[in-house]
Amino acid sequence: MGSETKQAASVPDVPGETANTDPIHAVREQLRAFIGRELLRGQDQGLGDDTPLLELGIVDSMGIVLLTTFLEKELATVVPPDDLTADNFANVTALASLIMRLRP
Repeated sequence: MGSETKQAASVPDVPGETANTDPIHAVREQLRAFIGRELLRGQDQGLGDDTPLLELGIVDSMGIVLLTTFLEKELATVVPPDDLTADNFANVTALASLIMRLRP
């Protein structure tokens, strides 16, 4: 019975995707969801981990403010001023790496 519960917990929510409990994977999912909902207003089709957020204008200066507020409130991660760089906000992968580096 215990293995059934464990197996059910590993079933992905999205058909065709495998379950992943890696912390950085969860952070990337949260970032994609926030960006899709708040910055793209639900028009997030095609948004991937390596989509160039700044180059495509998905994230602008106001978007950086919204993202840093989200990171602080929802992911308990404060981004120091020195880390507010284009490289760190280039795409979801870069943002997730920044978050993982800043977490205690």
